[in-house]
Amino acid sequence: MPLIIPAGPIVEGTNITVMCIAMGTPVPTTSLFINGILVAKLDSRHLAFTLTHVTRNLSSISCYAVNGEGKETHSAQSSLDVYVRFKPTAVGNPILSTAPIGGTARLFCTVSGNPQPRVFWYKQNNTDIVQLHANSNTNFITVAHSELQMTYVFTLLIKSTVKSDDGNYMCTTENDFGKAVTTLTLAVTPESVQPKNTTSCCVEQGVSEECLSVCSVDIDIETALSRPECFTELDKLMSCAADGSDHRQCCRRRQVPNGCLRWCAGLRVSIPSLCILSSSREIISCFQEGRALLPGPPINVRVEQFIDDNTVRIGWTAPEKNSELVQWYRVFWRPIGSRDLMRNQTENPWFELQNLESDKMYEFVVKSGNHYGLSVFTDPLVVSLRGSSVHSTSLGNKLLKDSNTIQINDTRSADTIAQTNVDRVDTNQT
Repeated sequence: MPLIIPAGPIVEGTNITVMCIAMGTPVPTTSLFINGILVAKLDSRHLAFTLTHVTRNLSSISCYAVNGEGKETHSAQSSLDVYVRFKPTAVGNPILSTAPIGGTARLFCTVSGNPQPRVFWYKQNNTDIVQLHANSNTNFITVAHSELQMTYVFTLLIKSTVKSDDGNYMCTTENDFGKAVTTLTLAVTPESVQPKNTTSCCVEQGVSEECLSVCSVDIDIETALSRPECFTELDKLMSCAADGSDHRQCCRRRQVPNGCLRWCAGLRVSIPSLCILSSSREIISCFQEGRALLPGPPINVRVEQFIDDNTVRIGWTAPEKNSELVQWYRVFWRPIGSRDLMRNQTENPWFELQNLESDKMYEFVVKSGNHYGLSVFTDPLVVSLRGSSVHSTSLGNKLLKDSNTIQINDTRSADTIAQTNVDRVDTNQT
């Protein structure tokens, strides 16, 4: 095992000495690798190397020794995973946010640090600075950054703003190695928000007359759970309550059992009574959280251009729900009848499907996404390279019903894939 001097946590900016000690006769050649790169090599049983101004990118140290010749060559290797400790940094993104009176306000603070920093939110009221605490109207949410290691997105969520919420907020973060503060501003605008009427969704889903009253302004799942005549309608009510978003990431965070996760995406579950008993409260909380943080699905999905016999450009319009929160779009496509599903990700409202076979028909769907999760799928669109397209339902159904048998292939570059550490190739997290 590599020996590191001084012992103890490795802190960013300090100097360390790494020693490799090898035994054997004849004298071995000893090599030192840092993050897989050879940095020192010596014909000796001992090798010492000093790393100056250690950075947080240091992740592995390996010692390798070899002696002998030909068939008598022998080698030994020992490696050590390294986690550099560093003080936090905090960045508000965006610095200025707006929200109408009665609307939802979201302040995002991106924090890096190891160990994971603690975050406290404060509001400046004239000359006073007041610490904020969670209550029925204020919530604090933390998720790991989807691309950056040891980075987290902290969100201050105000569910219904009033004029006095206008002002400056401080995101203060600290760990054992330091602290950081960034200031964000919330501007509360005078226009008010009209409550959304969800009755139309319940009617489209075929909710019975006896239960339509729980859909008047919002989907009141808690009331529905107290009314036995609504138990058979719960799958339909959950579909409307999901509001076009896939809340499974939140539900996993709240340890909802796998058998109930489909409700979190507004889908049917096999044993509703079990999910009512075990997870209804957690799922409802995720619906409430996701209503403010998750985008809806893209709309107006279409073919924009048939570029050549093997390439087609598809496009879509930003979702109606929380379009300002979209950070990327995820595109899925496959030949009709195939279980070999391709996937890619883009920040643009369009994507070029390349290397298609001209004699096959393809179908594709799109999702909107951000650090907090994804929308549901768009309705699938079937494309023929001969210049036609038509909407379908087969791909979306297959993705949801056959998640154990469809193979997803990721067509992103190796660099992009390496940067993405959540939502791996897993159809439960598509």
